[in-house]
Amino acid sequence: MKKLLLFCCLSFLALGSGFSSGLCQGKESWTISKTLVPVLEDIQSEELIKSLASAGISSEFEKFEEALKPYEILKGKYFTIYLAPHYLDSYHIWILENPTTSIPFEDLMPDQLKELEQFRYVIGTAYQQELGFPGYLVFLDLKKDYGFGRPLVCLEMIPTKHTGKTKDELDIFEKIKRSLYVFYNEGVKQILPPQKAKPEVERIKAIIAHLPSLETQKRNPKNTLPWKRNISHWDDLKTLSLQELKKELLQQNALLSEETSTQQNHQVSPVKVKDEGEFTPSNDITKCAFCDPKVIENQFVHKFGDFVCLYNFRPYTPGYHFMVTSYLPLHVEDWQNFSLDDVLHIDQLAQAIVKAIKQESGRDDVILFIQNGLTAGMTVPHGHMHILLRPTKLHYFAQLLLEATGNKRKGLSAQEMNPTKTKFRNRLGHLLTPP
Repeated sequence: MKKLLLFCCLSFLALGSGFSSGLCQGKESWTISKTLVPVLEDIQSEELIKSLASAGISSEFEKFEEALKPYEILKGKYFTIYLAPHYLDSYHIWILENPTTSIPFEDLMPDQLKELEQFRYVIGTAYQQELGFPGYLVFLDLKKDYGFGRPLVCLEMIPTKHTGKTKDELDIFEKIKRSLYVFYNEGVKQILPPQKAKPEVERIKAIIAHLPSLETQKRNPKNTLPWKRNISHWDDLKTLSLQELKKELLQQNALLSEETSTQQNHQVSPVKVKDEGEFTPSNDITKCAFCDPKVIENQFVHKFGDFVCLYNFRPYTPGYHFMVTSYLPLHVEDWQNFSLDDVLHIDQLAQAIVKAIKQESGRDDVILFIQNGLTAGMTVPHGHMHILLRPTKLHYFAQLLLEATGNKRKGLSAQEMNPTKTKFRNRLGHLLTPP
C-alpha cells in the first residue's frame, strides 16, 4: 500500500498538477500531495520543505483532492466523477466518495446509493451509446484508500472493447489483466497528466450533459441467447499461470524443489472439456445458467424481492464468494437495462452480504465487481454482481492453471455448499427487512 501511495504522489509531483518549473529564473517549485507524508514515515514534512529549499526549490504541500481537481467531470452531493489520473485503459472513470461525507459502502444511505447508481448509469450510457464501447467492468475495492490515508468508496469503471478477430472472441489476457487490477491493484502503468486530461474531461462533460437519467430507465428484460464465445491467447494462459504460480510459491517459501533437468519435458495435451470451467474455449452458451432452476436451487442463499444471493460453486475465495442476480424468470443481460429500483434493491442485498462477510471472516478487504458484456469477461449472459473476500494469488492462479491445462476445476456439490449457505442465509435473514 505504501508503494502505491508513493507511486500516486510522485505521479502528481512529476506530471503537471504537482510540478511546475520556472526555467527563466533557473528555479523550480514543487507542489507535493500530503499523502506523501505517511509514506516518508520518520521524515517530518517541515524537514523535507527545508531540505528542498536549501537545494533552491520552493515547495508546499497540498491536499490530494486539490490534485484531483483537473480530472473532475461532475460533482454531486455525495460523490464526484473523475477521469482516473492513473488508468488501466482509456476513459477509466472514478466515481469517488466526497471525503467530507465518507462512510463505508455497507452503511451508505438510500440517497447516497441513488446518486452513486445515477452516476454509474450515465457513464455506462456514455460508454455504450456515445463512445462505442460494447461493455464495461465496474468494481468497488472496499479497502482501497485512493491516496486519502483511509478507505473511501470509489466505483471504478473501465470500458471494454472487442480485441479479437471476431465479436464473439474473449481475449483471456485482457480479462486476466483486469482481474489482477481489481483483486491486487496491479497493472496501472499509464499516468494521465492534467493538461492531457482536460480535453477528455470536457468531452465527457459535454456527452453526459444530454444523457437520460436512470430515473427514466424502465426495467428492460432482454435475451440475446444463444451466445457463442471463443477464447484468444488460450494457449499462452498455461505459461502465464505457471510463471505466476511459481513466483507465489517462491515468495511463500513453498516451492520445495524445482526440475533442473535438461531433458525435454513431456507435454500433456489439454483435455477438451465442454462447459466445465469459467474460461472453457470454443464454448457455445446455448442456455443461461441463472435461468436454470437446478443451478438456483443448488447455490441459493437468500431471496430479496426480484433478486437472489447465490454462493459461487467455484469460489475464488472458499466460503466467501457470492453473487447477486435477478431471480427466475427475470433475465436481464445488460446492467444498463435494470431500473433505478432494481439497482437499489441489488445494492441493499450487496450491503447485507458485505456486512455478513465481514462478520464471519473478521476481514474487511471485500471486493464487488460486475463484468458487463462479453468484452468485459462476462461468462454467464445474465447480469450479476460478484461479492467476495480478496482471493490469495496462489489460489487464483492455481484455478487458472487447472483451466488452462484442460483439467476440470472442481466445483462444490450442493452438500459441500450447505454449511456456507446456511450460515449466510441466517445472517442475511437478520440483516435484511423484506422489500
